Amino acid sequence: ICQKLKLKEEAKALLTKLKDLTDPIEIRKIGKAIVDTAEVFAADKTHLNLVYDILKLAKGSEIPEIIRICETSSSISPHELIKVFVCHNIKSKHRDGYSCYNDKQSIPVTEILHYMFKKNVLTESLLNELVSKLDSLGLLQSAVVTAIDLKCAMALNLLLLRLAEFLPSMSETDSSVQSNLKILSSTLKVILEASKNFQSLAEPVYSFIQIALASTENPQRLLRPLAKEIAAVFDSEVPPQCMQDVIVHQMANLEAYISKGEPVFSWQQKNATIENVDIQNFLRGPKEFMTYGKGKFRGINDARRFVSNHSASSDHWSYSWKKVKRSGCFMRLTASGVGRNAFVNISKTKEGFENEVKEYKAKVTEYKKLLKFVPGHKSVLLNKRNSSGAAAKAIASSSATGQNVAQPSPGAPKRSVAAVTSHINSSTQKKQKQSVLVQKGDTVKFVDVITID
Repeated sequence: ICQKLKLKEEAKALLTKLKDLTDPIEIRKIGKAIVDTAEVFAADKTHLNLVYDILKLAKGSEIPEIIRICETSSSISPHELIKVFVCHNIKSKHRDGYSCYNDKQSIPVTEILHYMFKKNVLTESLLNELVSKLDSLGLLQSAVVTAIDLKCAMALNLLLLRLAEFLPSMSETDSSVQSNLKILSSTLKVILEASKNFQSLAEPVYSFIQIALASTENPQRLLRPLAKEIAAVFDSEVPPQCMQDVIVHQMANLEAYISKGEPVFSWQQKNATIENVDIQNFLRGPKEFMTYGKGKFRGINDARRFVSNHSASSDHWSYSWKKVKRSGCFMRLTASGVGRNAFVNISKTKEGFENEVKEYKAKVTEYKKLLKFVPGHKSVLLNKRNSSGAAAKAIASSSATGQNVAQPSPGAPKRSVAAVTSHINSSTQKKQKQSVLVQKGDTVKFVDVITID
């Protein structure tokens, strides 16, 4: 009413009272009336400053609504409005002590960047302020996608520098690390495609790759998804030199892993960790079965509780606070017996070994895909095939000269070198052991050969 009657002093007094209210301002209800007073009394800078002060009290989630209301205003300065967003709405805490964002809300960074671009206020100082408030990979991803849509190299450069700063804080043991890695992979794909399609955006991407790899304490965390996305984006083209360097580094990591050969089965779970010392020693040892707890349980129900608390969460239900901490343990527990004679049978499973084989084959496949991006690189798999051929010739030669080669029969179970040599009289002639790597299709494995003079 004061605005319509052009009662400037009365309107100013009411705005002052509004600013001093204890509750946050609901822009959706009264925002337009507040901004309209700035239009009516635009010549009065004090009045305009009161409008900005009231907008500072709004919730961060109301930023899109403020943008909508102020977009057509000729009195509201876009530069000042962005300062209100960045310095007050995003980081301020309300009078109830809670942050303006909870876990289910996020900074409307896309709307802010679009408004800055539209109003031509994409200055480095304001962008720096905004980027510094982005404290999650999800927010950074949204901002990066927006910067690429706007083809703004300056915004993309600042966002990628922030992303490089954020990477070291991704904890190895963080429960959300897998989720973060998925977001990181999709973000890498977006920026790599941008560097390929828009020459103006290529330089920030190259700088990010170099800075990120140099600043990350565990480069492997970044190398693998980065190399994977480079291979996907530049499938039929030669990537830039800095990206070829990433592929070479990742191939070196893969070669170091592959050269050890496919995992050899053993019942020993060397990395098994569990609070029960007896079970831990059993898991790390060579035996497949164990009977635990004879005479220790009050009855079969007590034994069943033990099974529940020592099993993986998916195997048995139990109260989470009673679960025994464990890692690297692959076993099956079964309660048996009656009364004081109750006990628990523990048998190891091959799940851990199967996971290792699966990981090994995945890395061999990844290595083969990366090979084509580094012309002239000598494949470690080819080296292994050559060494296998040389070893086969040596075996044939030794057979021709009358030397005996100890080999298991086709139907015999696989045994370790130690098991084979235990059947050879140690007092006889000299024994020589040689590990030969053989490749058949996609499978690469070591074969232990013993030669006896």
